[in-house]
Amino acid sequence: MSSSSAMKMRQVLNGALRSAGVVGPATRLAGAAAPRRHAGQLFHVPGPSPINPADDPWSFMQVTDPTTSLPVQNVIDAENALADEYFSDPKGLEYEKILYDEASDMLVPEGTSSPEEDKGYLYFQRMVGSDDSATSQEELDQDRLQFLRFCRVPASVAGAGAHAADEEVVLCTRELVQERGQGTYVEVVAVKLAPSNSLVGVVVDFTGDERFDLIFRHVPGGGPTHYPEIPLVRNFEWVDKVTYIPGKEMLYYTELDPETLRSWRVVRRTIDGSVHEVVFESTDPAEYVDVFKSKDGKVIFMSAVTKTTSRVCVISSDSEEGIPQPVKAPVSGVEYYCEHRWGYIYAVSNESNPDFAVYRASLADISNGAGEAAWERFHTPDEMSITDIDMFDRCLMLYGWGMEGEPAVEAVHFEDTQCGTPDHVKKDKPTAFVPLVHLMQHRAKHHDPTDKVLDLRERPPQETVEDMFSKVISGAPDDASEKEAARKLADYEALKRRDPESTAAEHVVEEALSETMEKAPTAAQLINTEVDLHPDVDDAFRFPFVGRFKVGAVELGVNGDFFAKSSRLIFSSPAIPGVALDYDMTEFKIKATKSREYQYKREPEMTVERVRVPSSDGSADILLTLASPAGSVGQPAPTFVQV
Repeated sequence: MSSSSAMKMRQVLNGALRSAGVVGPATRLAGAAAPRRHAGQLFHVPGPSPINPADDPWSFMQVTDPTTSLPVQNVIDAENALADEYFSDPKGLEYEKILYDEASDMLVPEGTSSPEEDKGYLYFQRMVGSDDSATSQEELDQDRLQFLRFCRVPASVAGAGAHAADEEVVLCTRELVQERGQGTYVEVVAVKLAPSNSLVGVVVDFTGDERFDLIFRHVPGGGPTHYPEIPLVRNFEWVDKVTYIPGKEMLYYTELDPETLRSWRVVRRTIDGSVHEVVFESTDPAEYVDVFKSKDGKVIFMSAVTKTTSRVCVISSDSEEGIPQPVKAPVSGVEYYCEHRWGYIYAVSNESNPDFAVYRASLADISNGAGEAAWERFHTPDEMSITDIDMFDRCLMLYGWGMEGEPAVEAVHFEDTQCGTPDHVKKDKPTAFVPLVHLMQHRAKHHDPTDKVLDLRERPPQETVEDMFSKVISGAPDDASEKEAARKLADYEALKRRDPESTAAEHVVEEALSETMEKAPTAAQLINTEVDLHPDVDDAFRFPFVGRFKVGAVELGVNGDFFAKSSRLIFSSPAIPGVALDYDMTEFKIKATKSREYQYKREPEMTVERVRVPSSDGSADILLTLASPAGSVGQPAPTFVQV
């Protein structure tokens, strides 16, 4: 490779150092041996002084905007030229391929996402290449330019044939890039359909500098519209208008500060720009502003949060002129986030519990200024720290961590569901034990082609969470014991079908599993009606994550349908890139619908363990998750550390 770029790089750096007032041979770059060094070690630069950072000769590089400093811009240009020259050389291209193959070993092919139903459609995402020539996943994997396509099919359509016959394109990021004509970078952070179902709003970044814009596209097809783009937008929500007038669709969006890129205020606007007004803002540079619609679509929340304090306002989702009302008075050190269900606001807060609890207040009382008197404690999970919630008509899903750092998910079922109570679900259950047995004994099954779920052509997980659950609860040492447990469970189900009110079935299961529960009393973390539950709570279930599923994280899926009968959650760990789980809120069962696996070419084995590290002040232990490759020391393989 020619050394011209390397020589130019040294000249530019030496010139920049001189212009910055740094002189002397100690800081000037030598040019003798640079071409023979490794590409990553073209020169050696002394680090900044740990005693006096002002003596750092490279401090001139610390500028907010590099384009305003000619020396800094010259360094950047020279560095880019050096990289371009290196990777255009045959040896550089070979090294680039090594880096690409090494990284792709750890990437999980996206393929097609598992579909989720919302408002009569099944929505899913598919990866596409730089064109539509790829006919297989293998061919797609060879295309280094891959883009995301958002699709949907009518929920009434069944089977794999829906992909070809009835699939509609909501948005394709490849087409966005082609329309822009400026490089191949695109990041989409929000895609939301308008109430008219004929438009989609897209928050997108084409440069990588996190200066997002809000653009609008036609549905179906994803074609461009004549509506102006809105710059510096981080998130948005549509206003639910009763009448549809083209161009007058209204939305609330969060605006970014052009200097700091902090999301700092909420604007109400029509997409044609005829209405534009600020309705919520924050002047505190430590606050981050967001806007989000409740799952039931009835209200829109506007929040301004710091790392320790929350401030939230609420407004009706169909309001075009109203003023957002404060949910709670902000208190230093108190965090909370909200949802809405049937006239009540539910807030998860650390007000009186450092691990967070669920509180509830009537929306009417809040609107009338009742203040703190409107709030009541609704639910406090045992030995669980809440980090996120998902609201449904049937159930409130709580996500977080257990006291040992394991994933924790709790389903809080409501008494006053508007979806109706299935006949087979017995009210006033003595405990939640029996339905939890249902959950643990259930086996995942492949979707039949006639199901209202698309055939995603994904191979099933090698070990499902349901299999893990059943192993924990049965403790069966051999096939005979397993068959006996299955027989008694079948007897239980038969008895329940004949006489749903009979308690004899519970005795059958208790007899079959009593010894197992004595051996592992904490294997099934369940909450029964002996716990003090709110009168509006029918029951609460804690999902057990044990074995290799004890180390990892669980996050909620899209779950756009408030009236859905199932809730999707995703389990992942350094060794398991993702298992999609659906919790059936009517059957109290959970099933794995899709799994993802790392595509190691060398197939290294990964060991995952959790260790405790004392904090520096000795007041607590910090839980670390370590994922280490098996094999000889020095082999090129990644190691993960998760706090």
